[in-house]
Amino acid sequence: MGACCLSMGFVDSFAGCVALRAVAGVVSSAVTTSALAMLADVSVGSSRKTMNIARLPLVLAGGAVGPLLQTATRTIGGAVWEEWPALSGQVACTGLILVIGAMEARWLKETLPKKGMPAITSLDCEKGALLGREISLEDSDSTGVVIVDRSELSSAHDTMGILDLLRAPSVIVLLVSYCILSLHSATFEVVLPHLGHTPHTHSGMSLPCDWMSSISFGTKVLAAICVYHGIPQWLKTASTLKAYQRISLSFPIIYILLPLSAFLATVCDIPKIYGTIVTVLSLFVKQSLAGSAQLLLVLLLFAMAPNAETTGTTVGMISMAELFKSFAVGVSGLSYYLSDDYSTVVVNGLLWAVLAVMAVTALLINRWLRETPLVGRDYPVDCLAWQNVFDADSDAESIDLA
Repeated sequence: MGACCLSMGFVDSFAGCVALRAVAGVVSSAVTTSALAMLADVSVGSSRKTMNIARLPLVLAGGAVGPLLQTATRTIGGAVWEEWPALSGQVACTGLILVIGAMEARWLKETLPKKGMPAITSLDCEKGALLGREISLEDSDSTGVVIVDRSELSSAHDTMGILDLLRAPSVIVLLVSYCILSLHSATFEVVLPHLGHTPHTHSGMSLPCDWMSSISFGTKVLAAICVYHGIPQWLKTASTLKAYQRISLSFPIIYILLPLSAFLATVCDIPKIYGTIVTVLSLFVKQSLAGSAQLLLVLLLFAMAPNAETTGTTVGMISMAELFKSFAVGVSGLSYYLSDDYSTVVVNGLLWAVLAVMAVTALLINRWLRETPLVGRDYPVDCLAWQNVFDADSDAESIDLA
């Protein structure tokens, strides 16, 4: 990744830029997939997993340090950047990657057991000996056992691939929901400069241009802090699925109330400062809900993977689902295409309507979500090593994949 970033600073052709960008996309996706899979693998118990994943919005908000480093690098380089204008940003990116790589080499350890590693024999009970597991006392919210060595229990079909997961209706519905969530959240971020700079009288958000970046960054950081402290506490009393469905209900409300408040501010002649305050609060609420919804969806997807190898495949499917947010650029392009023929009020109203329609569509799809998939109905029985213990086709009971 570092080599790609540094090379892109010297590229001077369209074909070279496309090739390097494609390689950078592959390696960055691989890093994200591996990191999330390892995070899920080392998090024992649902409460600890929730706390670890809840840090992600705050980590992502920290990405705003990139433009600051680029500015600092540009002031130091002097005449070098005149010949290679894009090099300053790529040097800043490469520096960050090298620092992270050094930290990984020093402290990051493999989470999966090494092949050929002798099995751990310190098992406390007959049940642990049968399942190849040991009792876990580290987390009171744990299921009571953790996998130690399952080499003797593993079958040829124990690890599920993409095709196996795509045959599961519950996984498909969850991925579709994730696609739409990523799309309308990214669309809001893309059209925010356009909507934010225009006044309330034109269905905008009346944010001064000079304040836009600072307000957006500040609300993201505050929202990430609230997500980190709030969601783990909420999940102590509510299920992950119920929490996500309630949050999804709020998105169309936000996309409808914001332009409605702009209309009321215009009709009632409310001072501009009050409209700005309402807009900033709305941005904070939207960022908090979007971060919370993404966290809950990741937890739901993690719950659908029966082992660490399958978790990696599931996380990879999350990266594939996020590709749909690239269509947000098309929504922004639509506003520029219509701006010559229609007024700003009509264009902004259309943008709010598109956001509301996408949020309502996701709300309707979320009615078919499940907390966990069913073995036999969602996942083929031969994909799991548990078919020797449980009868998934039994008419007397339905077995949930924990």
